[in-house]
Amino acid sequence: MILTVTGRTVEFPRRPLIMGIVNINDDSFAGDGSLEIERAVATAQAHVLFGADIIDVGGESARTNRSQIDEDEESARIMPFIDRFRECYAGKAPVDGLQLFPPLLSINTWRPKVAEAALRHGGDLLNDLSALPTDENAVIAAKYGAGLLIMHSVGLPKHGTRTSGTKTSSARSLAFSSKKFARRLLRVFLLKRLCSTPASISPSKNRITFGSIENWNS
Repeated sequence: MILTVTGRTVEFPRRPLIMGIVNINDDSFAGDGSLEIERAVATAQAHVLFGADIIDVGGESARTNRSQIDEDEESARIMPFIDRFRECYAGKAPVDGLQLFPPLLSINTWRPKVAEAALRHGGDLLNDLSALPTDENAVIAAKYGAGLLIMHSVGLPKHGTRTSGTKTSSARSLAFSSKKFARRLLRVFLLKRLCSTPASISPSKNRITFGSIENWNS
């Protein structure tokens, strides 16, 4: 398989791609977020030095028990980082022959307005944690030749989805839910003739940790 994003190709099979996360927010569940752009750049530089193939930047925490920020604020947080992304790898060399270099820049957002601005500005991948409830982000990714990573979810971002059951029962239903999810996405891509858009489905940070069981929210 060959993955082509923004004119670059990645051939598979190969070792898994390593993604380094940069949280430009002050309420990250991982506790590593910061609104300081210098810290964000330094974090990305460290990821690259440790062999990251992809740098994923986001301006809003995925925690469902935190209020949303608006689109303008989200864009204001990530655009300066995109402007300085070259600094994250300039003067460095790949750690080995398998590291993607320069690393791909992934934009972590679910809002079409933010996605459009970021991909136009230089993103290679769109990491959409909203499970693509409409075709807008797929169309935007196709417009810029970007890859599309679609996060499985049982609800919209920032809205905790309350379901009954245990972790075990939720895990057992995951395979069935993911199959339905994949079939729905395939219909979207076929109807919009987006089959040349490289897409990957991620099962299922949002279902397991961000809102599917009432007491699981961080």
